[in-house]
Amino acid sequence: MATVAITLGSVAQRTYNGAPIYGSVALGSQALASSGASQQSTVVSAAPTDPIDKTFPVWSITASGGKIWVKFGANPTASAGDGWLILDGQTRDFGAAMTAEKVAVIDG
Repeated sequence: MATVAITLGSVAQRTYNGAPIYGSVALGSQALASSGASQQSTVVSAAPTDPIDKTFPVWSITASGGKIWVKFGANPTASAGDGWLILDGQTRDFGAAMTAEKVAVIDG
């Protein structure tokens, strides 16, 4: 079982020293305790927030206490060996692929 920190933020197309600029305010966040059953986050992605600055929703997911698998979609179900693996202590960032996207997690 891992503690999973899920944050949905925004990233601007602008860069600072070649790195994307994250917005300082999270669009949503949640902490889950993963298990052997798939769990969906209540955080839902939105459409790009600013067409002028070209900001886009980005998921940042951290696993602590064990590895996890994550799956994205409108109504995702996570399963071991399918989706994205996040190792214990690792943080991974993912661009939201659609409006109203959710994330599901399961123990790895």
